[in-house]
Amino acid sequence: AILSFIEPSLADAQGFRRWRAFGLDVNVPPVAVFEGCTAQPARTEFAFSDPKTGNQWQFMRLGMVASWFDGDLENWLKKSLGRSVIEPRFTHRTRGNHELVTAEGRYKPQAIHLRNGNFSAAAWIDERDKRLYCAKVWQRKKARGHASRADELIA
Repeated sequence: AILSFIEPSLADAQGFRRWRAFGLDVNVPPVAVFEGCTAQPARTEFAFSDPKTGNQWQFMRLGMVASWFDGDLENWLKKSLGRSVIEPRFTHRTRGNHELVTAEGRYKPQAIHLRNGNFSAAAWIDERDKRLYCAKVWQRKKARGHASRADELIA
């Protein structure tokens, strides 16, 4: 019943759709199909995919940061990417009034016969609400109209 309240806004000029629910506010490419949502206290996640290419977009918002976060955003992002990531490159910059850590590189899809794909991730703690936000893009195939960088999807 809750999922009936989650729907995107109309597409913008590039075809991207804005999804907002449970404190997440994200833009997804026109080919992205909503796969699911986790809505728990202190944890919200959205997942989208492109059935034709296998590309995936993941977003999360984590609360109660002061009780579990050790203060190293790059290390947290590195752990959240998992073992399929190959030699990620991390960058730090300021966006608005918070630190933004991004990661880019290659990853190995789970199926043995698939070629390595590109990934991009961005993580930050919003100074206003003290929550950790993360966006990830897993791109198996380049496709027109797909955002390749996670920080491009932050609303």
